[in-house]
Amino acid sequence: MGPVDPELLQLRVQSMRDPQERTLAEAVVGAAFACLKRIQSLDFGALERDRASGPTRALWSAAESPIADVWRAVEELQHAAKPLVDEHESRIAHEDDLAFDVSIEGEAPAVEAKKPLVAAPNKTPIDRIGETLWATSFMLSSEIDGFRRRLPTLIKVPDAWELLSDLQDHVGHIKAALQAILTGVYGSLYPNDEGASGVIESHDEQNIELLASRDLRQRIFALRDELLTVEVSLASVPTSDWQSLLSRAVESLDAFIFGPGFAWMRASDKRTIIKQHRAISEILELWSPLRATPARRAVQNLARYLEALEVINQRECLVLHDKAALATVVDKLEKAGSAPQAARREHIAAGLAALADAQGRDKALDQLLEATLAPGSEVPTTEILQRAKQILQRLQR
Repeated sequence: MGPVDPELLQLRVQSMRDPQERTLAEAVVGAAFACLKRIQSLDFGALERDRASGPTRALWSAAESPIADVWRAVEELQHAAKPLVDEHESRIAHEDDLAFDVSIEGEAPAVEAKKPLVAAPNKTPIDRIGETLWATSFMLSSEIDGFRRRLPTLIKVPDAWELLSDLQDHVGHIKAALQAILTGVYGSLYPNDEGASGVIESHDEQNIELLASRDLRQRIFALRDELLTVEVSLASVPTSDWQSLLSRAVESLDAFIFGPGFAWMRASDKRTIIKQHRAISEILELWSPLRATPARRAVQNLARYLEALEVINQRECLVLHDKAALATVVDKLEKAGSAPQAARREHIAAGLAALADAQGRDKALDQLLEATLAPGSEVPTTEILQRAKQILQRLQR
């Protein structure tokens, strides 16, 4: 999913019927766009051309003022968001937030399979906006605080390119967090929500949830597979070699959190991912083999949670989409069985295209699809057809 269309976002905000809520949402959206405007005014090309070959301190002297302007804009955004963040914090103060018990070594954390990615009942649009702001405010604060902590060390490095690269990543992360806020606000204001006028309904709008859900499913499963690999590796190497594996886990989380998929998660899932990211990052910052036990637990907790996120496949839009795609797979592969050679190839190609469209629905089908990509491999049409029929029957129940 790309960035939210500013005009559509503004239309959704303007359609909010409660004047006070609309004012709060307009303040947040306006502040977020002001931050993006500050970021767009940064000229990294000029910094690279004029300063990157010189002393590191000279590069920072040239970049400090515009970067500080971005930070001030972020502070203004956080000020605009504070009423909604405070309201959300007061509402969840006594809730049992989704968390994992890491007090007993060797026990698998308890994950309620239905809880991830299931919207809480009776949430109004402004409640959902507050949830999003609560979750993403940590992303912004931790990114800026982290860069400020790294800055004294970066300035001492003789090669200015390292600082320039870190600056570009830093600004990119802030921009991604801002896009997550705007996307979260946009997704909270569905045209059919109570309090919205419905005047911005369109065919493209109706496809937003499906496109977002498919993209999010792909990214969640990729992160899950990466964390499962890290988990297995931790069990097979000495603790003295764990630092690189934990860094790999944190880098994968960074890529996910600051990527487009994260913005489309439910706010409760954003909070959980952020908490797990924070736990592993804090262990890594003061890494020692003596911290192996909490490190292993933290990775296990996150891996189990990501496995539980397979519940995303219960989203109605994905069920309907995958049901139609698998029906096409079955239809095309059945026709291929009795078709002439030329037509058979066309039916198989159409069936595989439909199967790729349903990628993420079933691991066995994903593996069969991957097997067709190997050069010179035959398409396992019989196995694909049998498995597609099984999954389709489950979806039709």
